[in-house]
Amino acid sequence: MEKLIGKLEAKLQLLELTQEKTESIVSTGITENIRRHKEALQSIVISAKEIKREVEQAKLEDGEALDKVKEWGKRLRIENRRCKYGNHIPQECVK
Repeated sequence: MEKLIGKLEAKLQLLELTQEKTESIVSTGITENIRRHKEALQSIVISAKEIKREVEQAKLEDGEALDKVKEWGKRLRIENRRCKYGNHIPQECVK
């Protein structure tokens, strides 16, 4: 599970990095660049959500209570804006 959590952290960092480029890309007004950037953000979010589901599954397979897994999932919100916890997962969310 630690490997999955590491993948999720890396994906969230990539999301943060990509989001930081948004304003400068949009300000150029170049439609094609904006479209590609939007697609990149969407792809990263989809991938992060898939990894999050894998972590939830691993937690359940390790015998963690369903309520605890649900709570962990609620605390970690991945959106096409900014991860609720910035570019890392606090330790209290991992456990």
